[in-house]
Amino acid sequence: LKFIFFFSFVFLIAGVVLSFSRGGAISLFIVLLILLFIKRKERFVWIPGVITILFFVFFIPVEFWERINTLSSFSSGMSLRNRLRLAEGALTIFINNPLFGIGLGNFTGVSNRFIYFHQNVHNTFLEIAAETGIFGLSSFVLILLICFKNMVKSCKKFFATGQMENYIIAKSIFIGFTGFLVSSLFLSLEFDFVFWIIIALSSILSIISKDK
Repeated sequence: LKFIFFFSFVFLIAGVVLSFSRGGAISLFIVLLILLFIKRKERFVWIPGVITILFFVFFIPVEFWERINTLSSFSSGMSLRNRLRLAEGALTIFINNPLFGIGLGNFTGVSNRFIYFHQNVHNTFLEIAAETGIFGLSSFVLILLICFKNMVKSCKKFFATGQMENYIIAKSIFIGFTGFLVSSLFLSLEFDFVFWIIIALSSILSIISKDK
């Protein structure tokens, strides 16, 4: 199982690298930091950690590092400049339509006011704010808070009752959801299927932990 985990781990990292996704790279980095912190007392976790570092040093294309380096300056890439304009546009729309926004799914249709083509905000929270206003944004944030609360309480309950398999599952979903939310700062993911599956799983874990 450890070998299966290791190769799956490397495969997923390679997928992020080959996508040249800056948001994906940041999310992956944060998830790795969380994993290393949680498993810091286990010697095995440092083996894939060191191998991952070596993989990054020797096998990742130079173009990937050049793309990541563009994060240091908004003037170094058209993509970052466009995303900044979209974010400013979404904020402007929210300020002008603070209660109900311009309607769910409508930002893409007006995005050409801020850049030369139609595109979403590339930030889940700003897009929800622009499209649904303070009521929609507040509801969305409340869902996230309840989701995290369910996960934390489930982890504690499973650990306290010795249900280690369920505890590991709950903790894994929690870490994955954290990485997903980091990605949501760089992508519009409010309609993403995986996101709502994780929301459902958090409720299921809460129900299971209470039944035990």
